[in-house]
Amino acid sequence: MTERRFHYVTPLIWPVLPATYGALEIGLPIQKILDSRMDCPYDGPLRIDFTLHVDGERRSEDRVTCQVAGGRADPRDVWRRISHDRLGYLEAALSCDAPVFRRIDVSVGYATLIGAHGSLNLIPDYKYARPIIIEQISGINRFCLMHAAALVDRRRDSGNAYLMINPYSADIVVRMRTAAGRTMRRRLAPRHATIVPLDELVEDGEITAVMMTANNRFLAWDLRYALDDPTAINSIDHLEAFRGQATHRRVRLTDALKATGRRGLDAMGLRVS
Repeated sequence: MTERRFHYVTPLIWPVLPATYGALEIGLPIQKILDSRMDCPYDGPLRIDFTLHVDGERRSEDRVTCQVAGGRADPRDVWRRISHDRLGYLEAALSCDAPVFRRIDVSVGYATLIGAHGSLNLIPDYKYARPIIIEQISGINRFCLMHAAALVDRRRDSGNAYLMINPYSADIVVRMRTAAGRTMRRRLAPRHATIVPLDELVEDGEITAVMMTANNRFLAWDLRYALDDPTAINSIDHLEAFRGQATHRRVRLTDALKATGRRGLDAMGLRVS
């Protein structure tokens, strides 16, 4: 039985902030993707289709074709600089003429947001086929993200927001809840990006955890910025997916007795080799 192969890898998505925030510099390491995901002979074109989405519409499309021969790509890397006057997102879809990829998830590193206030690294996300998300939804039947340190501090001019992207064809309803029980709800329109400030959700000066749940997966980044100038972003980070693994497991009676005995010896300051 032969291993399944694919014509494509999962599309990658980057948020595109308005031009007042800066321009997005993206480098796609094509050779690295081939080395990590292609393990069978292929000579032919590899296409990279870049699509910019703004307000639910495709605003631009651009195709780059690399030639692959003997496992080597020409060019080895593809670069793009993206800027638009409104918030949106860029999607990059990679495909070949034959099923040559053994896995469709890829790891490509960072892009860079370059603006008047300096530069920041920005990690992309997958449009689909992210293994940890598949496991999560299989385990708890919901999509869930966690953020352990949300903070809005007006005295220190410190703002916090979530940049959310819905790259799919149906609405997504996001529910947010803090550790203190404060809640907020947002509806994400199809193929839209939105920035949700946390002023309404987080108490001023309070550091708190936020859990977000939704009826479908969405993409999200944590933004930290100056309240008196939201374009002065000092941090962009991805949010952690909630792990849905069980916290308890069945054990044999003998193992449970041994563990209880070890805890008792530890409590008495004794050690058994």
